[in-house]
Amino acid sequence: MDGTLRGLKRKQFYPNRKPFVRFTDSNEHGEGAIDAGGPRREFFRLALANIKESFPDGMISHDQKALQSDFYYYSGMLMVLSLAQGGPSFNSLSPILVRYFCTKCI
Repeated sequence: MDGTLRGLKRKQFYPNRKPFVRFTDSNEHGEGAIDAGGPRREFFRLALANIKESFPDGMISHDQKALQSDFYYYSGMLMVLSLAQGGPSFNSLSPILVRYFCTKCI
């Protein structure tokens, strides 16, 4: 996830362009896969799974540390990018958040 955050924070990152995904090992050697969509979908699947695993119950809920570190901002960016790029959707929002997004009431 560290590499993902570094990429999202780069000034050269353009969210309206299709990202090029390359998986590397710990020595920064690439896998050699050509990104024709499969590596990109796998990247988004892994990124969204990592977001889900960051919360004790597997659902995004209030967390002061996550709020202060912009974790919610970048998680939201990944969720939207995944949908826009044909990747998986994120289905682990707490019911309270879903209700708030839909009605603006808690």
